[in-house]
Amino acid sequence: MLGAAIVEFDPLPFDAEGATRDGTLVALTLEANRDPTPLGR
Repeated sequence: MLGAAIVEFDPLPFDAEGATRDGTLVALTLEANRDPTPLGR
């Protein structure tokens, strides 16, 4: 089942603006002493 998902995977485009926003969100999350990883992994 995982193999089928990988074959059919079509990633979303991620441009410079998205990367900047992501970096800002991670920085704010860390500043609040929270774990920025999904589900706290």
